[in-house]
Amino acid sequence: MAGVDATGVPKLRRRRDAFANAARQAALALLAERGYANFSLADVAVTAGIHRASLYRRWPTKSALVADAIATAIPVSPGDALSAHGGRLEELARALARFIESPVGRGVVRLLLALPDDLELEAATRNAWTELMGGEPGEAGVDPELPLAQFTVAGAILHRVFVERQSVTDRYIAALVKSVQPYGTDTVETSPNLAEIPPDNQGH
Repeated sequence: MAGVDATGVPKLRRRRDAFANAARQAALALLAERGYANFSLADVAVTAGIHRASLYRRWPTKSALVADAIATAIPVSPGDALSAHGGRLEELARALARFIESPVGRGVVRLLLALPDDLELEAATRNAWTELMGGEPGEAGVDPELPLAQFTVAGAILHRVFVERQSVTDRYIAALVKSVQPYGTDTVETSPNLAEIPPDNQGH
């Protein structure tokens, strides 16, 4: 059929999707590499190998493009599996660690820490972080007892990556989850000292 590729997808749609994905990936790469303030839409066009005019038609501002790119970059929320019991909180910790340690995640975190005065971008970035954290307390399917455990885990992982500049290993995650279990369970266990976990002698 004319105008349709072998998979049945209209060729025009496929071209538009490819264009949008190239622009988003370029924006995220530049965000991670340079920080939000240090690139322009023109830089995105050059990096993606696309026409600048087409880029401006789709996203008239840099914040609009970055907000769109961030919204599509966040992995599927682990919120429906969240629980402070055993491996489910550990599942959230692993999802957070994978994202925060990725180039895109580092860029998003830096943006969260120094948001420009742009309401659209601020809303998109904060919404993306909320999705990654598994939703807001009070939403359907979100355990109201979890927020303290969630944000304790997130804070520890952020500290590990950005302050200690160490990788988040399986052993670290297991110790971290054990240390916050009292916030969401009836069993209070002795919290391990995370600082005593050697940084470079653990395998994933």
